[in-house]
Amino acid sequence: MDEIGHIKAPAGLYVPIESERHAGREVGGYSNPRQAPAGLYVPIESERHAGREVGGYSNPRQAPAVETKAEVFDGLILAGGQSRRMRSADAPHVDKGLMPWRGEPLVAHARRFLRDQGAQTLWISANRHPDDYAAYGEVVRDDAGHADCGPLAGVLAGLKHSRSPSLLVLPVDVVHCPADLGARLSAAASPGRPAYARTPDGPHPLCLMAHRDLADGLRVFLESGGRQVQRWLRSCDAVAVDFSDADALVNLNTPEDWARWA
Repeated sequence: MDEIGHIKAPAGLYVPIESERHAGREVGGYSNPRQAPAGLYVPIESERHAGREVGGYSNPRQAPAVETKAEVFDGLILAGGQSRRMRSADAPHVDKGLMPWRGEPLVAHARRFLRDQGAQTLWISANRHPDDYAAYGEVVRDDAGHADCGPLAGVLAGLKHSRSPSLLVLPVDVVHCPADLGARLSAAASPGRPAYARTPDGPHPLCLMAHRDLADGLRVFLESGGRQVQRWLRSCDAVAVDFSDADALVNLNTPEDWARWA
C-alpha cells in the first residue's frame, strides 16, 4: 500500500469497487474480495489498471480458471490391530480387515475408497496375515521396537515408506467415508501440520493426512512413551476438518456395530 492507501495487488487479484473512482481501494468495508457481495470485482494487474478492463475480462466470472496442482499422496490402510472387540467364542482369532462386509473384505472397501481419492501407492499396515493383505496393497509391518505402540506405529511405518510427499491414512474398519475426504484434508494439511477429520460424533484422529516429514517427530514421540493419537496431533498443532454428516466415518468395532451397518 502506498502513501495514499492504494492497494498494490499482484496480477490476477480482484478488488471490490462501487465505481471506477473507488478501484484499488477498500470499498464498503471489504478489503478481501471473498467477503464482498457478488458483482463488485474487477481484475487488476496493478493499481493503474484498477477500475478498467484488463486482459479482456471486465467481469472476473469470465476469466479462465487458474489451474492448481493437486497434492500428490499415498494411501495407508491401518489393519495392524488385534480386533479384540470383534472376537467371540466362535471366532477367537478374527482379523477384522479380512472379514467380509457387504460381500467383500473390509480391506477391499478401504482400498477402493483410497484409490478413488487419488492415492498413488497403497500401503497396508498389517502385523498378521501379510500374505492375505498383500492382495490389496503393499504390506508394511510395525518396526520391532514399536510393537506395542498402537496404531501410531502403523502410521510411522507408512510415513517412512511413502513415495509421495503426503499420506492419507484410513483405519480398515471405517466405512461411510465422505467423497471429499482426501481433497479437504489435503487442502488443510501442510508439511509440518497434519489434518484430521471431525464429525458431529467427535474427532476421528486416525482419518488423517500427514506429510512424510513428520516421521522423525512421530518416532521421537513413540520412543519417549507417547501412545495417544490425539496427544501426538496436538503436539503437531494439527488441523481438525469438520464433516457435517453424523453417519460419516463409522467405526465397525464390535459385532453389534457390524450388524447395525451391514
